[in-house]
Amino acid sequence: MFKSKKYTIITSILIVSMSSFSSAHSGRTDASGGHRDNKNKSGLGSYHYHCGGHPAHLHTNGCPYKSSSTTTNTITSVSQSSSTSSKTTKSSVESAKKKAKTDGYNQGYKDGYNNYAIDTSSYSGSYDDEYNEGYENGYSEGSKKLEVEVASVKESGYNIGLSGTLLNNTYTNKSLSEAYEEGYKKGFSEYKEVKIEEYTLQGKNDSYENKDMIEFPDDIQEEFKNAYIQSYNDAQEELKNKYYMLGFNSAIKGEEYKSIDEDNEKYIGWFKDGYDSGISSLEEELEKAYNLGYEGEDLYISEEMDIAKEVINESYVKGVSDKKQENTLGIVGLGGIAGIGGLIYHRKRKKAKL
Repeated sequence: MFKSKKYTIITSILIVSMSSFSSAHSGRTDASGGHRDNKNKSGLGSYHYHCGGHPAHLHTNGCPYKSSSTTTNTITSVSQSSSTSSKTTKSSVESAKKKAKTDGYNQGYKDGYNNYAIDTSSYSGSYDDEYNEGYENGYSEGSKKLEVEVASVKESGYNIGLSGTLLNNTYTNKSLSEAYEEGYKKGFSEYKEVKIEEYTLQGKNDSYENKDMIEFPDDIQEEFKNAYIQSYNDAQEELKNKYYMLGFNSAIKGEEYKSIDEDNEKYIGWFKDGYDSGISSLEEELEKAYNLGYEGEDLYISEEMDIAKEVINESYVKGVSDKKQENTLGIVGLGGIAGIGGLIYHRKRKKAKL
């Protein structure tokens, strides 16, 4: 037991001695991180370093602790640099993808708005998926925008055309230009229909009221001008035919000529022309009817001579009667035949003067 106790005491002394040896120093460290050890308690000589609380040591090849710290710092720095570089690379990629998507959207919107065919072949970057996604979205929105504007522009063109304003298409977008012109044509067509009706009615009224034709402005639509002139002339023709037939019917009814009660010289003239024509036509019809009766043919009376059918029929019957009378005479010989021929000629001439 004494022997065991002796060993324990010796071991304790050695431990204390070693602890003193490794950390012993006399005073604080100087600016270099060390201090003097005149009694050489450290066993490292009269001067050694601690470098921020490290065990006593010498700087034979520089501070071993600083070297270790530098190495650690270098590794840490490299690690941080690598991490920063990785983050920077990832951020650049995300930025590039975002730009590709934005570029695709802008191009798609432009193509959709101009109604171009879908085409992503112009993109030459590395992020096709992002570009195509952006393009598709842009094209869809551009097309919708165009659709709304097309409807608006078409209505605008229609209203301008309906007002009669001349076409002034300033749209550079093909779809919008076509929509504006389509709307304008529809509106202007309706405008022309209304104006043609107005000029047609005016021409007819002016003609019936015996007014002179209006003077047209230089910039009038040719269709409006033609509508007025045609209507005016058609009305004049109707009036002429009206008064002409009044005179004509008066004549074939056997009435004596009497001028109509009108102040308009044209109307009076047309009536007189009709009356003279009726007289001439009646004489021709009476002669024709007599000859048909004399020749034993059927009588035909035209519709316009229907008013005079009684006197015409009388002429026809007279022709039939004269033929029967000649057949009953029984005249024989050339002299008799010549006499009959002269009689027939005389009667035909006489009927012609009825």
